[in-house]
Amino acid sequence: MTPDLISDRRATCGDALAAALLDAPHRIHFDDLLEAADGADAGEVAGWLGHAVLEGLVRDLGAGEYQLKARGRRLLSARRRALSGERSGPPVPPV
Repeated sequence: MTPDLISDRRATCGDALAAALLDAPHRIHFDDLLEAADGADAGEVAGWLGHAVLEGLVRDLGAGEYQLKARGRRLLSARRRALSGERSGPPVPPV
């Protein structure tokens, strides 16, 4: 079992929502996030977003539009790289 990008015991769609936000060019509508969270209900997506907004990862632009903040982009990108086995940072010197 792989951990979610954002660990939230109530949301099983965290990976999909994080990926949708990372892949959005500027902003994304709630309906698009709901579609990306395959099988999740609107309440689950809203709860995840509410948590992300409170944590300073996502900005609520109103009218159902959301935008990933710089802090969110850094954290979610680093987490996605870590889960995929990519290294971030300088190479390790040979021993």
